[in-house]
Amino acid sequence: MRKAWPGAPERVLCDDGARVTAETAAHVARLARELGAGEVLAVTSWWHCRRTGVLFRRALQGSGIAVRTAGAPRWSGRLLLREAAAFAVLPLHLRRMRES
Repeated sequence: MRKAWPGAPERVLCDDGARVTAETAAHVARLARELGAGEVLAVTSWWHCRRTGVLFRRALQGSGIAVRTAGAPRWSGRLLLREAAAFAVLPLHLRRMRES
């Protein structure tokens, strides 16, 4: 994802420590607040954009920080099925974010 970014390298932050998207959203939300960011762009797979946007918007709720997603155009049936299954547990991730 970092290689796809056309901007200056110091403007790109990659979270490689999270195990699930909800953790990434929480980490990025904390960093965005600390840095005083006005916008977050989450770059992910195209089929993952909707769930990513939901989780990032929840993590940044009330901060005034805008969230955009950008999806890479690659296609994989296996990963698309994985995303469909992960979308089913989205309410659980949202509840955990609210509780933490």
